[in-house]
Amino acid sequence: MLEIVLPFGLPPDELAQDLIKALQTPALAKLLAGASIGEVRHFEAFSSRLPDEFWLAQRLGEHTQNAVGAMHRWKVAPNPPLEPGYWFILNPIHLHIARDHLVLTSPRQLHLTEDEAQALFACASPYFEEAALSLLYATPSQWFLRADAWADLQTSSINAACGHNVDIWMPKGSAARAWRKLQNEIQMAWFAHPVNQAREARGALPVNSIWLSGGAKLPQAIPPSTPVFRSDWNGTPSDLPEDSILYADSLIEPALAGDWAAWLQEMQELDRNWFNPLMQKGLRHRPLHLIFTHSHTLRQFSCNTFNKYLFWRRPKLSGLLPS
Repeated sequence: MLEIVLPFGLPPDELAQDLIKALQTPALAKLLAGASIGEVRHFEAFSSRLPDEFWLAQRLGEHTQNAVGAMHRWKVAPNPPLEPGYWFILNPIHLHIARDHLVLTSPRQLHLTEDEAQALFACASPYFEEAALSLLYATPSQWFLRADAWADLQTSSINAACGHNVDIWMPKGSAARAWRKLQNEIQMAWFAHPVNQAREARGALPVNSIWLSGGAKLPQAIPPSTPVFRSDWNGTPSDLPEDSILYADSLIEPALAGDWAAWLQEMQELDRNWFNPLMQKGLRHRPLHLIFTHSHTLRQFSCNTFNKYLFWRRPKLSGLLPS
């Protein structure tokens, strides 16, 4: 079985009619015409995770959505060896000022270079050391923080918080005040940092804060799970293992940024590279499940090996409209 997860593959309710009308995805329309609608779930508006993140955690295990899974993806262990403890994901971010609150900008818009991130990391490290916390660098956009005493903190994923008033999604728990103090210290240290001065001089967004999420206790070993491939995987549907998941993350950035022209382009790219090959030959040997989500809804479609032969059914995308 192949499962394709499309976070933000469902257009927002208020724009759905216009976007579906503009969408040129003939292969997807044929797949949906012969598909049966399975699970439909609605989530709270201020949930700490997005529907696709809930689905992945349920399907593959909670570790896929926390620091443990992120460390595994970035191959942080065993070099350097990790200390057992409670680890969080830490993202350098940009907060912009709305009229009376701060809004989290998608970190994908920062385009942090290795040199910039390393310089900011070096600046921030002494503050964590002073607080007796361990900070670990992985990639320019993702670091890790060990904070054993903060295990009760309830955090929100960075994608769930993007575009919103951050107060709603800030960590909650007995260590929340300690986190806010440390966050404020980093914000002040980075305010006039040469990296940010150079970024602002060239018109780039400054890196002016950090985001904490994904707390988890480091286990002895990460349990095996179904392999997950992303949109930029260099292969075709027929190359995928028998049971696998394609996580089409290329739709997240345009949706979070409200760039619906780019969203249409990404959907049409997925249609050419994935749905059309699946219609041609990829469904001969295995069923296909399509999991579409947006910020508060998940909708699953099941396509079987006979769908491509239902030629009398008119291609349609109406299954993506709000119900």
